[in-house]
Amino acid sequence: SESLSRAEELGVHQPPNVYLPTNDQAYDFRIFSGNGNPVLANEIAMRLGCQLGRAIIGSFQDGEVKIRFYDSVRGKNCYIIQPTCYPPNDNLMELLLTISTLRRASAQNIT
Repeated sequence: SESLSRAEELGVHQPPNVYLPTNDQAYDFRIFSGNGNPVLANEIAMRLGCQLGRAIIGSFQDGEVKIRFYDSVRGKNCYIIQPTCYPPNDNLMELLLTISTLRRASAQNIT
């Protein structure tokens, strides 16, 4: 569509609109993926037999990072898969803000 090509032209990341439900009862941990390598995070989750946590990690129009979790992380062990590959500044800032957001959401452990 025209709006999507304009968003791509501006370098705005569009998060996916489809989220798979997670089973809160089955696991005491959550795995979240940043935008650095979502394929790696998905492969890790598949190997562990679970699904990635539902979250949007993107950016506002002014370039600021926005993070929103749709799964409860209270009392859970949370793992973030976010390499610091190119562009390192953006990926590192995403990682730090994701950690901060998980702390404020009362995650038990963050790795």
